[in-house]
Amino acid sequence: MKTLIPPSKVFEMAFTNNECLPSGAVTAADIAAAERRWIRPALGAALHARLVDRPPSAPLDEPLAAAVALFTRALLQPRLDIHTDQMGTTSPGSSLIRRADERAMLRVRRELIRQAQLHLTTALEIIGAAPELYPEYRPQTAIRRVGGIIFG
Repeated sequence: MKTLIPPSKVFEMAFTNNECLPSGAVTAADIAAAERRWIRPALGAALHARLVDRPPSAPLDEPLAAAVALFTRALLQPRLDIHTDQMGTTSPGSSLIRRADERAMLRVRRELIRQAQLHLTTALEIIGAAPELYPEYRPQTAIRRVGGIIFG
């Protein structure tokens, strides 16, 4: 499965060094799902396909990679907030640690999406400023999700 960034880039850009994640916590399938939900509708299918198959492009790579990484984390965060094993699905924690409540977890996810949208906006501005480099981009048909609202 081809994606704009590898799982290692998601770890590097969307998680801090002190966050302990199990190996395989981020997969190419997770990244592909985030791209399908947020990135591909904004870029358009043709431009997304071309960017997946192209070598890196310096000005576009940083904001686009940051958007993909943060959207991927936003997609994963609910799964990271719970633990599933032979005992079933539980909330991780101990008697010494107080788990974040539902409202705090929702705020974190919303902030991840907000930050990702800012990076995506920057990437779209770079693309829009150079139509000769990105002829597949059609801003009039691009779809961007902002909260629960879809702008076309």
